[in-house]
Amino acid sequence: MLGDSEINLADFTANKVTSFTARQKVNVLLLDKAGTGLMAESPVLATVDSRLCWRVPVVLSLPGHGRLGLVGTIDVDMQTSDILMSPSAIETIIDNANQLAQRTASAR
Repeated sequence: MLGDSEINLADFTANKVTSFTARQKVNVLLLDKAGTGLMAESPVLATVDSRLCWRVPVVLSLPGHGRLGLVGTIDVDMQTSDILMSPSAIETIIDNANQLAQRTASAR
């Protein structure tokens, strides 16, 4: 998922945030801001404004239904562990999750 930006190997090996840590950080954010049902999956490398980051997929999973699908992504800076998202991005993820849950409920 890397863009056209050139990545220096030294930048990558000096990262302070592992994919595991990025995933944990997103799970804590989701639990705090959105409650249960949303969870982070395995991150992939990405660049955002020439910053190397982990792009963490967010999925909706519900009891009795399991994993329903992807509802968004959240980026975590590999050097600083900062969450790279706009204030409205979590609301978009929650809206996507609500729509997916409603489609699932109406399909049954």
